[in-house]
This record gives sequence, structure tokens and C-alpha cells, in this order.
Amino acid sequence: MTSNTSLPKSSPHRAGQRMSSTSTTTSASSSSAKRSRGSYRRQLTTTGPAAPAAGVEARRTAAVILEVLAGVRTPTGAATALGIHLPRYYVWEQRALEGLVAACEPRPRGRTVSVDRRLASLERELAVARRDLTRHLERIRHSRYKAGKVRPAPAHPQWPIRREPCPPAKEITRRRLASRHDVM
Repeated sequence: MTSNTSLPKSSPHRAGQRMSSTSTTTSASSSSAKRSRGSYRRQLTTTGPAAPAAGVEARRTAAVILEVLAGVRTPTGAATALGIHLPRYYVWEQRALEGLVAACEPRPRGRTVSVDRRLASLERELAVARRDLTRHLERIRHSRYKAGKVRPAPAHPQWPIRREPCPPAKEITRRRLASRHDVM
């Protein structure tokens, strides 16, 4: 029979040892890790919004492409089984391999922010920055006013505005009379 001192501390269930508070937390964390792995496995097999269900034809095509990659079929036999020409089969095979490689890329850890949320956040930041700018400009204007400095008048590139002169009264009367004679 071995003594309790020779047992490793990581196994609290051996030889009737009582569980300490540290071993309770480790067992609780390992059970929660098991739960998260189980939910991950369920997520992989479910056909909900997280994992859209592939159509029957897409599954069949994928199975045929995998058979060719495994060496069970030839590309010509696969193209015949799918009812397509050989060049089209190679295009599908290339797309399938690209999808496989893309699916094997590591996903970013943690919470990902959608494009819509990021856009809304940037719009809020822009609104805050505009309010701050307006407030600072008002402070500058007020401090200049208190200091007795007058703001420069806005520059008018076309000042003074030149208008076409009005025709003389005789010309206006002549035009009116001419228009009356044309109507009659």
C-alpha cells in the first residue's frame, strides 16, 4: 500500500483523497471544456444558420471529387458520372480544393465584428468628432471676440457685383408697342 504523499497532486480521486478547492476548479474547468467541445462538434454537424445545408447535388459532386483525389476514380470517369465535360470537371476540382484550403485557414479568435457594426461605430465616432470640432471652433471664435479681435470679412471675388444696365424707358415703351402690333 502506498502512502498519500507519493501520489501526484493532480489526481485527487486516488486512494480516497479528499478534493481540495484547487482540484475542484480544475475539474470544473475541464468539464466546461468538454461541454464546449461537444457544442463545437454539434455545431459542425448541425444544419442551421451557422452551417448551411448543402444540396444533394453538391454533396454528390463533392463525393465524386474526393473519390478522384483518393484514387478510386479517374477524372474522365468522374466527369462522366457527373454528366459534364472533362475541362469543366477540372474547374470544379480546383474550386473544391480552394474551398478546402480556405476552410482550413485559422479563424480569428474572440468576437468578430460585422461590417455593419463597424460602420455604425465609425459613424458614431465621426459624429462625436464633428461635435468636438464645432465646440472648439466656437471657443476660438468666442475667445477672439473677448480679446477684441474682429474676424476678417469674407472675401468676395466678384465684388462689387456688376449688372447689365437697364435699357432706357424709350426702349421699353418701343418693345411694348411692337409686341402689341404683332398680336393684331
